[in-house]
Amino acid sequence: MNIYSQKQKWKIVLIVIAMVIVGINVWYSNIMVRDIKQAERIKLERWSETIKQRAQLVNYAHKLYKDLKEEENKKMEIFADALQRMLGNNEYEDYTFISKIIKQNTTIPVIILYSDSSVHTTRNLNLGFEPDLKNPEHQKLIRELVRTKYTKYEPFIMYLDLAPNINKNTEKLILYYNDSRIFTELQNNLGSLIASFEEDIRNNDLLAPVIYTDQNRRDVITFGNIDSNLIDTPEKIKERIAFMISENEPIEVDLGNGSVNFIFYENSKIITQLRYYPLIQLAIIGAFIMVTYFLFSSFRRAEQNQVWAGLSKETAHQLGTPLSSLMAWVEHLEAQGIDPEIIKELNKDLLRLTVITDRFSKIGSQPELDPALIIDELKEAVQYLRTRISKRIEFDLIIEARENIEVKINKPLFSWVIENLVKNAVDAMRGEGKLMLTVSENETQVFIDVSDTGHGMSIAYQKLIFQPGFTTKKRGWGLGLSLAKRIINDYHKGKIFVKYSEPGKGCTFRITLEKSGIVIDPDIRNIG
Repeated sequence: MNIYSQKQKWKIVLIVIAMVIVGINVWYSNIMVRDIKQAERIKLERWSETIKQRAQLVNYAHKLYKDLKEEENKKMEIFADALQRMLGNNEYEDYTFISKIIKQNTTIPVIILYSDSSVHTTRNLNLGFEPDLKNPEHQKLIRELVRTKYTKYEPFIMYLDLAPNINKNTEKLILYYNDSRIFTELQNNLGSLIASFEEDIRNNDLLAPVIYTDQNRRDVITFGNIDSNLIDTPEKIKERIAFMISENEPIEVDLGNGSVNFIFYENSKIITQLRYYPLIQLAIIGAFIMVTYFLFSSFRRAEQNQVWAGLSKETAHQLGTPLSSLMAWVEHLEAQGIDPEIIKELNKDLLRLTVITDRFSKIGSQPELDPALIIDELKEAVQYLRTRISKRIEFDLIIEARENIEVKINKPLFSWVIENLVKNAVDAMRGEGKLMLTVSENETQVFIDVSDTGHGMSIAYQKLIFQPGFTTKKRGWGLGLSLAKRIINDYHKGKIFVKYSEPGKGCTFRITLEKSGIVIDPDIRNIG
């Protein structure tokens, strides 16, 4: 009993130590997570500020692009108007000023065609050579340029006669123009700047998951460090953005086109992983401890089995020599004419010792199981035990099953189990009370209940009752129930357990065995 009390105390101490270790581990991990999160927050704020500055640069470039585009469109309107005035043959017009306006266009490419699509003149085409308008190939090349590249802007129509009653079919010129080289370079640089800006958002050094959306917060422009499967539907996008807002305020990105885009971001995967690190660590440690525990338990059980087998066989061996001697002495006494009743009782005890020796010899090896009528075996055990227990104990065998139930058992070992249970019940009742052995069945199993009206036991004791060495008696080895469980569970492939027990209200042990024969002739009765 003392060893198991100490064992329980050590279990409690070890559990407390384990909880302290777990608490320290979680506490320190939380400190690490907090410090890293603070450091990452500072980096995120710096990154956010950088993104805002980049957004302002993009906004400025976009505004410059817009202003330059408007300026070039106005220049072409003035250019077309000046050319129209020059073609109008107005004798009062100052052609010197008009000519100066036309010559000032040194950047915007211009192509002027007649109404029959023949080329009238060109300016600033940047073809790498000066086109010869008398050359049919050059004429064809310029018309192809008009068809493919000069369709971005609406052309200007200029009539050769500005008379009030002008006929619209009068000869006219058509002016086509395109973006200037400066404007095109700015446009390309703006595109590269926006692409670089979006690339910086996607591939931030913080490894933080990022989503860049339009002003409605629904359409994703780009994203980074996040699985596309997590935002492949509007519902998922909305859910993810809501989660990001719960962790960090979104960054507003004003690109100067009248709308404000948003950058949503969350904590990096490192922070998330560190949050779960203690749990993963504890799970791994727990799994390791469980595997180690099961391995050592298996080794301990194997060692116990060897000890049990060795002790049992040695006991059987030690009993063998005096048993043979006693048999010889009984024969000698019988030859001397001793009272036959004395010889009869001595033979009973010798038979009993022989059975005990046989029991010990079978421990540690796989015993043979033979079909037997379980009720007959129980009757025989009850008959033997009834004469050896206190007369103040009422001992009943209650049969609630058919008579000829056949079960495969090893008779010496099975009777040993019944004797152990009965003796424990007698001890629990302190020599006075009621002891019942009840037999019942279902279609495939037979149940044997051993009940007493003793002091019972608590739930804590019920968990320990079958462990080797555990006993509540001042005198006892604590081996009986452990052997009983080994015999029923390991050898007979059955079960033995505490069916019911309550302090002060007795206890019931149940044995469950599989049937092996046919049940016939119901005979439900009470044998007192």
